[in-house]
Amino acid sequence: MLHVDHVIYGTGDVDAAANRLYQEHGLASVVGGRHPAWGTENRIVPLGDAYLELMTVFDPELATKTPLGRFAAQRISRGDGFLGWMAAGEGFAERAAALGLQPETFARQRPDGSEVRWRLAGLETMIADPPLPGLLAWEDPDALPGRTPVEHRGVAPRGFAWLLAGDERRLDDWVGPAAELPLRIVDDQPPGLRAAAIALADGAEIVIR
Repeated sequence: MLHVDHVIYGTGDVDAAANRLYQEHGLASVVGGRHPAWGTENRIVPLGDAYLELMTVFDPELATKTPLGRFAAQRISRGDGFLGWMAAGEGFAERAAALGLQPETFARQRPDGSEVRWRLAGLETMIADPPLPGLLAWEDPDALPGRTPVEHRGVAPRGFAWLLAGDERRLDDWVGPAAELPLRIVDDQPPGLRAAAIALADGAEIVIR
């Protein structure tokens, strides 16, 4: 069953964005690492079995040579905002095959020198055809970024309550009938990811736009 693994938020300054999330909402973050294949780097806001990824470009020249790097740089040039989202779960391989996608393996190095690896399919579709997600599978389920130890201030996040997006038909065709994703559809707007709500243990929500 596919679920929301993470939401990607592009920003020109990941440290400043992380500080705003902590000051305004109590959401703490940790250094993620660099994606040497894409010219990007990130910070991670752990939410349990999901996370919010704050992404920026660390190598503009390298980024121009990769689809994700170019996409991130172009979005950030217009201001901070959502780049997309990733769906993961036991249905990864089956869904990738149904869509005719060939998964690729990627990796990044954590600050402690360890490596986190994942299989990814549909990244270019996420970029070119929002709000469709990329599909992802972590090689080591025990090393999920969302479970990274962190001390939030006064809140206990429990993943995403909902994502606000457009183009319901395309989403249904892409993620498949078995997916149970917390999507709220607004079809009268251009397709794309508009907002994401983080669920809290007390029933409240933190909305990111």
